[in-house]
Amino acid sequence: MVSADVLRGVAVGLMALLSLTGALELWHIAVLAAFYGAGTAFFSPSFDALVPEVLPARELAQANALDQFVRPIALRLAGPALGGVLIDLPR
Repeated sequence: MVSADVLRGVAVGLMALLSLTGALELWHIAVLAAFYGAGTAFFSPSFDALVPEVLPARELAQANALDQFVRPIALRLAGPALGGVLIDLPR
């Protein structure tokens, strides 16, 4: 899971660096999105398999409900909102 997160972080970091230097092109975005997707493809199943190993069976339903509530909020609301705020900050 850590390597998958590192891969995703490097992909996002490279995209930010290319954007800040004005060198970002469409093919960069396509390649980096593929690397980000590969990281997600490894992270998500690992995370889903780890939860039952860590929690007792009686708490799995609550953990899954919490995960299904928090993850979409973080990915579709909080993350883009934070990105917008960071972009809007004066330099």
